[in-house]
Amino acid sequence: MGTKVKTTKAAVATFSNANNLNANAINAFIAANGGLAKVGIQLLPTAISGNGTLFGGNATRGLWAACQARNGKYGHCGQIMWAAIGGLPSQFWLPTANGYKASYAKKGGIAWQPTATVPTAVGQAVPLLAVHAISRNSGSSVTTNSPRQNAVMALLNGGFSANSPTWAVPQAQLVALA
Repeated sequence: MGTKVKTTKAAVATFSNANNLNANAINAFIAANGGLAKVGIQLLPTAISGNGTLFGGNATRGLWAACQARNGKYGHCGQIMWAAIGGLPSQFWLPTANGYKASYAKKGGIAWQPTATVPTAVGQAVPLLAVHAISRNSGSSVTTNSPRQNAVMALLNGGFSANSPTWAVPQAQLVALA
């Protein structure tokens, strides 16, 4: 299980107009709450499908499809999605007082493979720094202005594009960490 933290009740950002969401909105929320180290991502009840899947359960396209292993391994997107869902073990991102130090220096990625446990209820927020750390491994970022390269934006938008089955239905929210 990855690192999760308690959140404050104030300063929660859900984006209901997903078609207009961009990195500026994410960056503004991060800045307003004291930086990346003070923000988390938390699934919304809309993400819990109730049938042992997430995000509507469409295994061929959309957010749930991105969570599936290919040939027994999770690719970059799958790792990022599972880190946002369940956290990332600290040995893979080494949290510090001012952020994190990545513990994977080799090109080609981290060895971490998620346990892929589907939550049955909304849990605690996952530090956005953990998601950012694993995103950087593939050259993406939690502040990139493209849902196709930013899994956090995809979760806030409800998908990677307007063709996603859950598009415009936010699946997660940003929260200020306590």
